[in-house]
Amino acid sequence: MINGTFGDVIIFVDNFADYTAFFVGLAQLIRHDKIFTIVGTERVYRRIFIEDALAGAENLHKVDDIYAKFPIIGSIIGRDYLVPAKAAVGERFLEVLRHKKADTLASVMADLANGVAPYVNRDAIRRRTPESKLSGGLMDFDRTVQRFINDQAELFYNAIERNWDWNSRYWEQLALLKLDRFLVSKDDLLLLQEAIQHARHAYSIEEHPLSLTTLAKMLFSAIDVKGVDYELLFREAWTLINTSIDIESRWTRLRPVVFIVCFSGVLAYCGAGGILSGDEADRLRAVISIARHRKIRSKKFFELRDQVESLLR
Repeated sequence: MINGTFGDVIIFVDNFADYTAFFVGLAQLIRHDKIFTIVGTERVYRRIFIEDALAGAENLHKVDDIYAKFPIIGSIIGRDYLVPAKAAVGERFLEVLRHKKADTLASVMADLANGVAPYVNRDAIRRRTPESKLSGGLMDFDRTVQRFINDQAELFYNAIERNWDWNSRYWEQLALLKLDRFLVSKDDLLLLQEAIQHARHAYSIEEHPLSLTTLAKMLFSAIDVKGVDYELLFREAWTLINTSIDIESRWTRLRPVVFIVCFSGVLAYCGAGGILSGDEADRLRAVISIARHRKIRSKKFFELRDQVESLLR
């Protein structure tokens, strides 16, 4: 147990060494201004060190004195939030846990997701509070779950379902997990069906570009499955992804993923024998023009755009 103070608040933290490095590394990974909410006996910390955790970690070998003391400082936005002073060290510590204590890491992630849940609701998400941004990054399958606890991903999402089943992002990420498992061999069609079902559920909760894009991705991914009506799948997915592009085009920030999903779907459809109508081809050219105008930058985007442009010639 480590004691710390912030003003008149006295902090008592159990198992602090196991949790702090994970929080710090995760905050760096999520890249939301390195702001996060602590989950523990109390929620306010000012400056606490984890010498024992860093010095005793396997494979870290000799730690320089400057890193043996790992400060966590209060955020300027409020005393309930923390900023890791040396986040790169935390990410290194997180990598050690990923390789040596994956089960513990999965448990900590679930604890964090469930611990922050009471502070996240639809209003908090609209206001983009630190808690809501942390929870979104924590549940992100591609960037967080798959990278750090891929083998325990199903257990993680099951462990947090009770607190997060109201949230469309939870079901979107669960859909991405199911799709990932399906794409490994494409033998278990039930996984694909579950992926589409979860994506539809996310869309039913909130008609948001994220849920539109996720459902479109699931449907596009089913196009090359033997025996499916790929024309029907493509028409629905095409409508969804174009709606998402139209909505996001009005935003300040336009995500590359909507174009990546769109182009991947078109290539899958044409690869399955589908033929774009004149209107669809014109719309595809307009989508490419939108991406150019908004200066979309992504290696995957460039690769797919070039293939689609060759298809349109």
